[in-house]
Amino acid sequence: MGRSFIIRTENEKLIQLDELLQTMQNLPEFSINFNQIKIFDKKAYFGFYVPEPENHNIFVTRLTSGSYMIESRALEGEAISRQLFLAVTCAVAILTDGKANSADGAWHNPDKFYSGQELWEEFCQEERKISFSSI
Repeated sequence: MGRSFIIRTENEKLIQLDELLQTMQNLPEFSINFNQIKIFDKKAYFGFYVPEPENHNIFVTRLTSGSYMIESRALEGEAISRQLFLAVTCAVAILTDGKANSADGAWHNPDKFYSGQELWEEFCQEERKISFSSI
């Protein structure tokens, strides 16, 4: 079963892949080498695939002019996929001045709407058990 974040945006910005990747790389403690994953830039969505041993997909879809959805099965335990799932979510929120929320179990606090920076900081603090240096 997949999990998702919905981002309600403050602007109607259409995100470009290069700016999404750059924003992710600018997040503190972000340590994924993009050569480790496959990235798809499709007309309707962006896709990220983390190959074995994790075998996870992450999709970014623009739902309307005011919202995006980020979907994945990357829950705790899969270090690269989990970090990528949260980094993509946070970068989209940052780029759109949006607020991210997950009511389906992707994040532990379903009642709070997070800015991209807030969510990334909480991810780094709450999920410190993921060894960023080993990714």
